[in-house]
Amino acid sequence: MAVFEGSKKAVFKERKDFSGSLLEQVEEALREALLNAIIHRDYSFSASTLISFFDDRIEFVTVGGLVQEMTLDDILIGVSILRNQNLANVFYRLKLIEAYGTGLPKIMENYEEKKMNQTAGGNSFVTKREELVLRLFDSNEFIVRNDIEQAAGVSQATAIVLLREMTQKGLLEKVGSGKLVKYKVGE
Repeated sequence: MAVFEGSKKAVFKERKDFSGSLLEQVEEALREALLNAIIHRDYSFSASTLISFFDDRIEFVTVGGLVQEMTLDDILIGVSILRNQNLANVFYRLKLIEAYGTGLPKIMENYEEKKMNQTAGGNSFVTKREELVLRLFDSNEFIVRNDIEQAAGVSQATAIVLLREMTQKGLLEKVGSGKLVKYKVGE
């Protein structure tokens, strides 16, 4: 694990190696991201997991990539396919994980909350996808879920999650219900 000065991998502030029990390592580092790195990595490779701390972010790099057929959108909405079922079962029995695909969505939710708490010129930050959705209102008074699927090129499930999050943040207001639901810009 390394802590860097600034936002680039140029100057080391501190470096620490963790070895031994995976359970001890979980207690010594960031819980959710580290648990994901441990449980979802591909242990057929002998490469190290890298954890890099910057002024503006923390990066976890593990070997293995996404399981076949998985997309980033799937992961962001909580779809989980375990690469290491036995290891996940041990962590579940120890009550360290929920085994429900909540790890990355929790990380992203915490990140979005922190980002939304920051302000620039008095305006709350929004994600790129949220900006894309808000731009739809340049030519429409109301939008529906399908408008987001088309504009952002995302699945129905991802569009639903995005609409729910934007409504919770007050960026959008829900009008109607069921098949007739539509959305307008939040007030």
